[in-house]
Amino acid sequence: MTKLIRETFNKNTSNIACIEAPTGIGKSVGYLLPAVLEARYAKKRIIVSTATKELQVQLIHKDLPNIINSLGLSGKVSYGYIKGKNNYICKSKFYEYKKDYNPENATYNDILSIIIIENLIKDGIYGDIEEINYLLLETFPNLQSHINKVVCDVDLCKPKKCFESCLYKKRVEELKDEDITVVNHSLLARWPYTDEKPMENIIVDEAHNLIEKGYDFFSEEIEYNALRHFLKEIYPSEFHSSSKYYKDIKDKQKRKVKLIDRFYSEIKLDRNIKQKISHNINFVFEKMEEILSFGLDEGYFSLTNYDLNWEINLQQDDKVGVLYKNNEYIQMTYRPYTQIIKSNFESILSNLQQILVLFDRNIDEDLIDKESDIYKYGKSKIKDLEDITITIGNFLEYDKDDLIARIMTISGKYNNFNLKVVPLNLADLFRENILSSLDCGIFVSATLSVDDKMDYFINTLGINQVENTKKIIKPIYNYKSRVQVINTTDIGGYKGEDFIPNMADNIKQYVKLSNSNVLSLFNSKKRLEDTYNILADDLYETNINVYMNKKGIKCLKNAEDKSIVLGSKGFFEGVDVPGDGLVFVTLDKLPNLNPTDPLYFSIMTKFNKNYFDVNYPQMIIKVKQALGRLLRSKYDYGVFVLFNMGNSTYINKKLENNLHGCIITEANRNNIQRYIYHHLKKSRKEVITTLIIDILKNKDNENKVDLVEFINSEIKKRSIKGSVKYYEDKSDKLLVEYYNIKYIVEIDKICKN
Repeated sequence: MTKLIRETFNKNTSNIACIEAPTGIGKSVGYLLPAVLEARYAKKRIIVSTATKELQVQLIHKDLPNIINSLGLSGKVSYGYIKGKNNYICKSKFYEYKKDYNPENATYNDILSIIIIENLIKDGIYGDIEEINYLLLETFPNLQSHINKVVCDVDLCKPKKCFESCLYKKRVEELKDEDITVVNHSLLARWPYTDEKPMENIIVDEAHNLIEKGYDFFSEEIEYNALRHFLKEIYPSEFHSSSKYYKDIKDKQKRKVKLIDRFYSEIKLDRNIKQKISHNINFVFEKMEEILSFGLDEGYFSLTNYDLNWEINLQQDDKVGVLYKNNEYIQMTYRPYTQIIKSNFESILSNLQQILVLFDRNIDEDLIDKESDIYKYGKSKIKDLEDITITIGNFLEYDKDDLIARIMTISGKYNNFNLKVVPLNLADLFRENILSSLDCGIFVSATLSVDDKMDYFINTLGINQVENTKKIIKPIYNYKSRVQVINTTDIGGYKGEDFIPNMADNIKQYVKLSNSNVLSLFNSKKRLEDTYNILADDLYETNINVYMNKKGIKCLKNAEDKSIVLGSKGFFEGVDVPGDGLVFVTLDKLPNLNPTDPLYFSIMTKFNKNYFDVNYPQMIIKVKQALGRLLRSKYDYGVFVLFNMGNSTYINKKLENNLHGCIITEANRNNIQRYIYHHLKKSRKEVITTLIIDILKNKDNENKVDLVEFINSEIKKRSIKGSVKYYEDKSDKLLVEYYNIKYIVEIDKICKN
């Protein structure tokens, strides 16, 4: 792998390489080593992209320092990470906020929160909102709400022209001289720092995420609450009292003068014009409210507890449910809701465009200081308004042959909506926005292949249309031996009433059977929450802890505890727990796509694909990711339980072929305990035997520490719950105790072997 990456950097092969690197080939050796060497000796500036902000932090604080130190290059290779603007506190915005802050009932908590923010940002060293200590956020509950009001404005913040010394400006300035910069995939897709650091050499970790997230990267989106907040920001203050839509009881803070009012004053907007703007905004408010109230008034709320989610053109005749109204049963479709949405958004678009016309006609730029902060603020809001009108326009346009999905989502509580314009030609967009600018691109993941081929990955992202190299590295660990995969046959169908109680009951049993922690993964947030509620109630007075947030992952790493951690999509990857900390992973059902999901329905319709072609590759990758939580090192093992696999023998067999040789065993309540017991017993004997052999083999004979003390300390380092002691006080034999295993080890025989 290292050789292939270096050859790709030096163009001895094609300049695009796709590598499936299985668990056990660590980031440090796998791709950070060649990246560091190229940055140091070939003077190449490299961008490393990973899936999440958490993994960014891991790379910066753990993986990169380790590899740089091991190469003796400390201080000779510079590295850092950067996030999107809205992850940082803006000093200018904060001081403006502090100056205008005039709450009716200021609490000590509010005042201290503002003092904390000021102390954090004053030297320009801190300012990343995700690095603020969670104890501060817990101690000062109002702190987060104040932080939210002073984050960098995406359009307004121009670090090159800013006179403040803030963390964001500092990070942007450092990019041009930085050898390695770590980013996340979302930022990579819209890389805004080409002047400081051109996107020429990239390494993409967890590259499989680019497919699912890729559609989001290039989408346009409007959310009701965000649009409502924006319209309140540009609403002329002198007409607040006349608007029934503007009032917000949650808005306790009242500024002396809003920034938008200062902008209106600076461009000399007269009262009549501002009144027209307020009238247009009120009309937009009214039309947005009508969209939400329609679902309540027409009975859609009684048809489903879930969100309404459909492609506005392709699925308007799909059935939502049956409504009993006026003594008859009516088949309800999306069509009536679609018509209201289109009609109301046409009115919304017209009124927003009228506001833009008012701005255009009444701003005399020859008489205005274009460099003033207030003018820049106002122009950024006008730019935001233009973007909103473009998105609504794109949403309302329709051509049956265009490669665009126009998706509408109405929340199940009918208090929010979201419209999304999603381009479906992902391959073209990825090639145009990312691949075309690269001198070298390396895409790495443990799950790039399906059926031992990378066709799905490279075709979806357009990599097949440029010269590329593909490499699948076989697993270095024996999955077939160390992981038992079980398909339960008597839990019931996932839509049945007994499914969640049965699943919860099994999860409890697995903690007791394994005497260890359990990670339970879910495709449905509701199933997760319902299962958590059952487990939390049942285990309240026991020594088994139950979590359903990422804080629980830390508990998994304590092999001495018994914890159940429930997680959804974000837990399928990034959970790296060694040894006995995690030996049981469950999955509620195969992560199949919903065939009526508007995005994938659009893909099937527009590209004439069947459900299997769209669903199968993504399902395989997600199951492989879930299984991968178990086997992270040489001394890992475990049981992977699928509660609901469906009835397709063909799909199940193909899945089995993709799980590194693991056989899927069908089991019920009568025999599952026997399968689990025998697998854990066999695996634990292999683990402790291999570990003791490795410890003795690598022991430095000059080390004067007592042998038993040394072995036990090495076992503990690997999060294994075993221990050794001298057998009957004999120095040539050890008694090993590991869970329910006890046996004697002859030191001389091991050392000779």
